[in-house]
Amino acid sequence: MTRRKLPRAISRNTRGVTRHLLFLLLLALVPAFAQAPVPDPVPVGMPLLQRFTGDHYPALPSHFAVVSDSHGRIFLGNSEGVLIFDGQHWELLELPLGNVARALVVGADGRIYVGSYDHFGLIEEAETGAFRYTDLRPLFDLAPDEINLAEIWDVLETPSGVYFRAAKRLLFLGYDGRTRHWPLSEEVRGFSAVGDALYARLDGKGLMRWSDGSFEPEPDAERFASKPLYKLFPRAEGRLLVSSDGFFLADDHGIKQLPGQAAEIFAQDEPYTGIELPDGSYALGTFGGRVLWFSADLRLIGSYPISAYTVLGMGLDREGGLWLATEGEAVRLRLPSPWSRFGPEEGLRGGLYTSLWHEGAMWVATSNGVMRAHQDGGNVRFELAVETALEANALESTRSGLLISDRDGLLLLRPGQSTPERISSDEAIYTLAVADDDSDRLYAIGAESFFLFRQDAQGWSVVHRWPLDGLEISSMHELEPGSLWVGDYRGWPQRWHLDLQTGERRIEVMGPESGLVLDAPHGASLLQVDDDYYAVSGQRCFSWRGTRFEPGCPAPFDQIASPDEISLARTDAGLFAYTSRELWLRRSGASDWQALHISAGLGHGFADVHGGSDGMVRIATWSGLLQFDPTASDPPAPALQARLWRAQILDEQGKATALSLDTQGDDDALPPRATLHLDFQLVGMQGAPQFRYRIEGLQPQWSVWGTDDRLSLRELPHGRFELQLEARTRAGRSAAPYRFAFDVQPLWWETRWARVGAVLLAIIAVVALVQLVAWLRLRNYALQTRRLEQRIDERTTELQEANRRLAEMATVDSLTGVANRRALEHGLAREWQRCQDTNRPIAALMLDIDHFKQFNDRYGHLEGDEKLRWVGSELASLCDSNRELLARFGGEEFVLILPGCDLEAALVRAHAIHGHFDQAASSIRLSVGVAAIIPPDTRSAEDMLRAADTALYEAKRKGRNRVEAAR
Repeated sequence: MTRRKLPRAISRNTRGVTRHLLFLLLLALVPAFAQAPVPDPVPVGMPLLQRFTGDHYPALPSHFAVVSDSHGRIFLGNSEGVLIFDGQHWELLELPLGNVARALVVGADGRIYVGSYDHFGLIEEAETGAFRYTDLRPLFDLAPDEINLAEIWDVLETPSGVYFRAAKRLLFLGYDGRTRHWPLSEEVRGFSAVGDALYARLDGKGLMRWSDGSFEPEPDAERFASKPLYKLFPRAEGRLLVSSDGFFLADDHGIKQLPGQAAEIFAQDEPYTGIELPDGSYALGTFGGRVLWFSADLRLIGSYPISAYTVLGMGLDREGGLWLATEGEAVRLRLPSPWSRFGPEEGLRGGLYTSLWHEGAMWVATSNGVMRAHQDGGNVRFELAVETALEANALESTRSGLLISDRDGLLLLRPGQSTPERISSDEAIYTLAVADDDSDRLYAIGAESFFLFRQDAQGWSVVHRWPLDGLEISSMHELEPGSLWVGDYRGWPQRWHLDLQTGERRIEVMGPESGLVLDAPHGASLLQVDDDYYAVSGQRCFSWRGTRFEPGCPAPFDQIASPDEISLARTDAGLFAYTSRELWLRRSGASDWQALHISAGLGHGFADVHGGSDGMVRIATWSGLLQFDPTASDPPAPALQARLWRAQILDEQGKATALSLDTQGDDDALPPRATLHLDFQLVGMQGAPQFRYRIEGLQPQWSVWGTDDRLSLRELPHGRFELQLEARTRAGRSAAPYRFAFDVQPLWWETRWARVGAVLLAIIAVVALVQLVAWLRLRNYALQTRRLEQRIDERTTELQEANRRLAEMATVDSLTGVANRRALEHGLAREWQRCQDTNRPIAALMLDIDHFKQFNDRYGHLEGDEKLRWVGSELASLCDSNRELLARFGGEEFVLILPGCDLEAALVRAHAIHGHFDQAASSIRLSVGVAAIIPPDTRSAEDMLRAADTALYEAKRKGRNRVEAAR
């Protein structure tokens, strides 16, 4: 049984001061030449990564260069053009003839310059928000035999302009518009720019400086006659050169190799490119896909196997992210960063429960036992140190040694020993808590009992044991020796009064008379923040006021989505509050709580937070062990700006026309009854920004915050309107607001003169009509009555037919003939409620056509629609429409709802459907995600769909054409 780790504070042991003073005195008597051993440095894990592959963007995952503009957008030089990324959306800007973007640079004028094949140019953003490419070759006076430039290998930015280095020609474009170009010999192997100076390595000659059309050798130039020069960095004392055998320093006196580990490191994996980081350190990308991180004084900080592909380009975004352009993916990481990660790559195996810093090493309790970290040449490796009975649940560092709890009880691993001794062996122990005021007193929560252990000179032993009698402890706090507050997952919290000598226990139940309201399915937890106590039951939270609880709690309880799941952990960095999906920190000395959003797919699954005596905070998650260094600081957060990145108007034929994103004037008014599509943007790499808006003159109230970044305004009335847009990040950072004003023209009958004429015509028509009615009233009364009845009958029939057609259209997908998204939402809600009422399972199959985008791109959307119809027909033939619900979820995705079906049966159905298409003559193949659950009160049908969708993308990630079940 998995139990929540209990929040507690661990005080330092103040005993033994005299012993410590004697020890220091002995050290003072050691001869001066004797040196104390230097402890191993705190291990640092892999940096947190975000990987972007061909599944993320509309191009092949082959990249050569990466830069970021002043807005924070990323530009990737790709084999099919330039990929542009704003943190949410990818866009491909194709170059002429579909050429490659080999090199990119941001000029001093803020524009993006591109080197391609046979041409080079720049990227600018138009008033509509669209990007356009301009070929710069026409600016140069190139002869016919010079126009074919072949590969543009380097684009170099200098304070005066931009250089483009082709295979046999060097071209210069100044920011003032002047141009120059020179022929190059074949021995040139690459250029680097330092200020306005250019340096190059010439094969057979060495390091040269470019000077107005010719090369001049640098002192000791011949040292690089046959040695590769991968990167050149400016330094105060000269120029730092990166070669295959280490670092070199070039200055006015010559070139000398710098001492250090670089030669040995580069012999294992040569660098290909590099970048200087804002803190003065260096990151080098290697042929083998590693990132080598060196300090400003060229000491190796870390060596990280990031990719399976050569790192061809490196760039920084304005949030401090380091981007790698490789032959098979793009990667974003942070160097330096407060966060790092340990996982299977370092040898961690099994589920992680908690971690501990003990005897100068990191220990981790896992489902496979207790693992210990070792360092070998800067690399961290975990090895199994203690085998336990099934999983190791908790760890405690004590003067007797390391305490370990497992399924059989409690173990003690004494210093210097490799085999632990068993202290208790008759019951599983899940949680350990050392008393705050006495490090020799330990409380332990077992499967059926609550234990008190005592430490003496021989070690630890059981002193008292109390039965839990069905109590499921959710939290425990000792107010004073023997006085405990205990939370219960199954019922009311309790106060225990323990006689630590005799073992007598007196229990007080904190019920309604204490001011609590219990959400029975969740029980209640008791939590301590500073000197205040709080009780949480379900979504309700209560504050202790000295004699009773009162409703309401401050942060972080009122900010976390699931307060009943909150655990607290006190560390030297501050107080952490966490659930499985949220992580908050109140730093030491601060009063505000900060939401911590961790990228790279690690921002959920938090199982335990522990502050080590080494100053680090380690967080056990579902996918690895995160390490937080509170002394490392993030770079200052850049200012954010909400904006539109596209505005389009649709005419009656559905043709879209892009609008200028500048405020619209009277001359730019939209046509009458226009349909306007607006796309919102907040450039940033934190992901999933939230937006809200209001429209003066149309929708004066603010919309609710949401992640939807598109707004469609249909059949706009005439008038002047102003969109007011606000945005914020997941962490709650607000962006500067944005305003966009526009006018809509009136229809001809909505003009002033048309209205005056309409009034006059209406008056004349009324007078004539009154006279006509008076004349015909008696004569035609019977005829009008019969005609009216006939028209009513006809109209009723027409309305019935129209309602029937509308009902069909509202629930049937017009393309595939199966149920649509609306029918799915209503049917799923109905079946979810039925299964909840009858305590029966319900399952969802999320089915997606593999490689459907490529099929559309190759054969066209009409052929794609035919395939969708065929798939819908085949799926419908495999389903029982009386008991099951098949619906098109969107695009090429379908959902099958199976009431009364558990996970095993749902997997059988999924494999049967998958096998049907696998054996069909068509090339269509499916990936299927499966989720099943007996609906609880605490979950919704959308949670089941989300689980099935996650399983579907797990199937996609594992290669497609397969079935995966949700965890």
